Amino acid sequence: KYPRAILRVLFVIVNNIYCIPTYLIWMFLLLPLRKLHPDTFYWIEGKLFHWLLANVTMWSYTAGYDSML
Repeated sequence: KYPRAILRVLFVIVNNIYCIPTYLIWMFLLLPLRKLHPDTFYWIEGKLFHWLLANVTMWSYTAGYDSML
């Protein structure tokens, strides 16, 4: 049981190290779009944020919270 928990913690840490900076870099690169075409910027930002939240959902799923219902 402990090796699986250790692997899961490492997975979440690596996922955070990879996904959050990637999201921030894309937001920085798209910043000019916010001034030029705000609707498009916020549509893209919403998609990227949704995908970022999907990672949190994946962590809950891999922890087995879905089987508790």
